[in-house]
Amino acid sequence: MDFVFTLCDSMRGEPVPEWPGQPIAAHWSIEDPKAMTGSDLEQKAAFITAQRYIKNRITALVALPIASLDQVALTSQLREIGQRS
Repeated sequence: MDFVFTLCDSMRGEPVPEWPGQPIAAHWSIEDPKAMTGSDLEQKAAFITAQRYIKNRITALVALPIASLDQVALTSQLREIGQRS
C-alpha cells in the first residue's frame, strides 16, 4: 500500500495500524452521510455531497506529480487535499 486515508472524524488522531509497505496516512474528513437526519431529499443530498468530496479529492490525488515529490512534500499535499471540498 502507498496511501491510507481515514474519512471519519472519529478516526482522527487514532493510531494508524501497521499497514504493508509503510503507506503515507492522511485524514480526509467527510461528514458521515448515513448519520444525516431529515427528509429523504436532505439525506440524498448528504450522500451526493460526500461522493463529490471524495471524487474531487481523488482527482486532486491523481493529478499530483508523485514521482517528483519527497515523502514530506507528498504528505503535506495529501493533508492539503483533505481540506478541500
